[in-house]
Amino acid sequence: VDVGLRWLLNAPIEGQADIAEALLPIIIAATFVSAAWGRPHVGIRFAGAVLGRTRRGILDVLSDLSIAVFLALIVIQFWGYAGEIAEEHRQTWVLQIPLYPFWYATAVLLGVTTAVQLLNVVVNARAGDESATRDAAA
Repeated sequence: VDVGLRWLLNAPIEGQADIAEALLPIIIAATFVSAAWGRPHVGIRFAGAVLGRTRRGILDVLSDLSIAVFLALIVIQFWGYAGEIAEEHRQTWVLQIPLYPFWYATAVLLGVTTAVQLLNVVVNARAGDESATRDAAA
């Protein structure tokens, strides 16, 4: 709509960039939750055939656990960043929207992603046979 208004009437939507600046981190974080839940990502198992089912399962659990730890570290960083933004009273340029609630919401969504990833760790650790491996965890 903004592009159309700019092109046809030379009248852009005021504050459209502000809204995008506030919502984009939340939108991206929501896709992380979806990815952790649906597990559409690709895994490479070059050593699985050599190591056997048990060792491959251990590697899968360690892989999932390392992702969960990494996500937890990201949550800590985002939460701290949201706090900095709140202390500095940062806001968008045109509409003067405070940015810190959006960054806290992003951190919360990434926290949900971390929780889902920890659930994946538990499910994969309990997977005992080939049909219940990480590919079927979701």
